[in-house]
Formats: sequence, structure tokens, C-alpha cells
Amino acid sequence: MNREAKIWLIDENADELKTYGGLLSKVFETEGQVHEIEPKPTKNEMKFVIDDPNTCSIVNDEKLKNTGIAQYLGIELAVYFRALNTKMPIYILTNFSEDRSDLGPGEWSVEYIIDKEELQSNFTTIRARMRRNVSFYNDYLDEREKRFNDLLMKSLNSTISQEEIQEFKELQYIRAKSILSDELGISSELKNRIQEQLAKIAEFESE
Repeated sequence: MNREAKIWLIDENADELKTYGGLLSKVFETEGQVHEIEPKPTKNEMKFVIDDPNTCSIVNDEKLKNTGIAQYLGIELAVYFRALNTKMPIYILTNFSEDRSDLGPGEWSVEYIIDKEELQSNFTTIRARMRRNVSFYNDYLDEREKRFNDLLMKSLNSTISQEEIQEFKELQYIRAKSILSDELGISSELKNRIQEQLAKIAEFESE
């Protein structure tokens, strides 16, 4: 794994960020680096997290509305992220002693809903589960990169099939999207315009 893998912890409480950021750093000691951030007002403003090509997991606190900054709960942000990436491990941190009714039908969108107290008391078990999920996802990303390179080399040295050409274009689109939107340091407005153009290109190529 050559990527600088990132695990994002999103919490509205600065003290909680520090506490659970430290715990998650112990959980993911070899799978990636934990990045602690507070939520922005809208879900769309959090899209950079899922778009980052180095992101390998996201952990949302459930009570993101508590400070009045975020307009959404952790589970609502998880559903938003899941619509953009069907494979990435996503988790919710919450207190099981609290009313969990606000989680609603959105539980399908996450791997686990983790009790904050249990994360400390049952650390070894939860750590093993979370690391396994993230390890599988990192393997998936590495295999995708390897497949792109294999197809590229094959196209340079021999003829590839129509199916392989289509697969290569799809992988190329994914790479271009990540590079253009996350590595160039461009403005949000320009990023949105690029995303629109990439979507049009992908739609055109699929016809």
C-alpha cells in the first residue's frame, strides 16, 4: 500500500475529538492515519472527505447537531457518504444509553454502530473488526490500482478487448476524478465544474 491512507473522525465536540481520535489511532495503527475534523454546516461541504483518494474509512459521531453548526446527524451524513461510495467502511460513534431512535432506517449505511464506552471496555474485539474492514478496503483499492496499471501495460504491448477497453476507461475516469478534484488545490467552484464535465464524459462513454 503506497497511499497515505486516511481515517476521518468527525465530531462536533473538540474534547471528544481528542479522546476518540487517540483511541482510533490505536485501532488503526498500521492501516492509516486518523484525521480529526469538526463538521461543516451542510453535507455537501463534507464531500471532500469521501472524494479524497486516500480516504479508507470514516467514523461519524451521531450527535453532530449538538453545537448547532451541522444541519445533519451522523447517520444522515453516513447515508450521504454511502451513496457516493458503496464499499468504504463507515462507522457511527454514539452512546447506547441514549435514545437511538434518531438512527432510524439509516443503519443499513454503516458497518457498525459503536458504543463509545464499549470502544474502551471491549477495545480488542472492536479493534479487530474495524481493522479487518479497513484492511479489506485498502486491498480493494490496491487491486484496482494494480488492474489499471496491468491494463495500461497490456494496451502498450498488445491488443486489448472491448471489455478491457471499457474497464480501462472506467478506471481512468476514477483516477482523473481524484486527481482533478483533490490534488490540484483548486477552488470549490472549479471542482464542481470539473465534476460536471467528468460526469458528462462518463455518460458519453457509456453510450
